[in-house]
Amino acid sequence: MDKENRDTIIRATRGPNDVQISLAVLEDPNLSLKAKGIYCGICAAGDETPVSAGQLASMGPDGIDAVRTGIKELLAAGYVEPADTQLYLYLIRCGPYTKIGISDQPHRRLLSLDSGPEPMTLEWWTAIADKSVESDLHARYADKLVRREWFRLTGWDIFQIKGLS
Repeated sequence: MDKENRDTIIRATRGPNDVQISLAVLEDPNLSLKAKGIYCGICAAGDETPVSAGQLASMGPDGIDAVRTGIKELLAAGYVEPADTQLYLYLIRCGPYTKIGISDQPHRRLLSLDSGPEPMTLEWWTAIADKSVESDLHARYADKLVRREWFRLTGWDIFQIKGLS
């Protein structure tokens, strides 16, 4: 094989596990090869199947940060969109204070906050369809706001919030 042909390749034979990939993505000169490979991984999952950055990172050696960078490229170019994620309204207690918040993973949110001098507990959570529930509750209890999303709520206030589920 001469030097000119060493960089020339052909596609391998198609098999039953092959997927179709948009040529628009593959031919886009503004996308990195990394992003194009990530797009192939997303397509391999199937139509409308959510795929996490962690799942994609497990497919190769590049690591989660590289995958997230490639996903950002695909999002910016409009080739993929974020999966609809279930959101939860939650109450986290820390001493006399209650945090009213929303998260797609309330238990993980608790772990990200739990570094203070008093233990925190995830007291309650419920699935919500609209993010505005959080801001509505913040407005409703504005007179009891201590700092940011932390409130000094009474037992009756908490009982009323829990009635939303």
